[in-house]
Amino acid sequence: MKTNKSKIMKTEIGINLEGLLTSLKEDGYTRQESLALMFTAVGKQADEIADEMHISVNTARMHIKNSKDTNGLSKSSELSGYVICKALGVNYSDVVKQIKDLARVEVRKRTITKRDLKIRIIV
Repeated sequence: MKTNKSKIMKTEIGINLEGLLTSLKEDGYTRQESLALMFTAVGKQADEIADEMHISVNTARMHIKNSKDTNGLSKSSELSGYVICKALGVNYSDVVKQIKDLARVEVRKRTITKRDLKIRIIV
């Protein structure tokens, strides 16, 4: 018997590098910080960023730290989300708010369901 394998659709997203760098510059990032941010967004660590940018690991760490300080982001995951949103032309804060709201709605649904189940079991 032949099994059907699901096909993965490949989508190419046109991201304009200069547009992204300009947008990051408008937010207060230097070109080097912007490049470090872009590597962070794809999961690179400081030592890998240093290799990619031909800079020292300490300089890479400094760029990452300065990038976090520029917009008050404290985690690499926040930096990643921020850069990806910038690349796609959407507002990071709006996306974060929507995701939080959606997650809270789902948690409330789950909490209510569990509470209802407990009540039914007790009664």
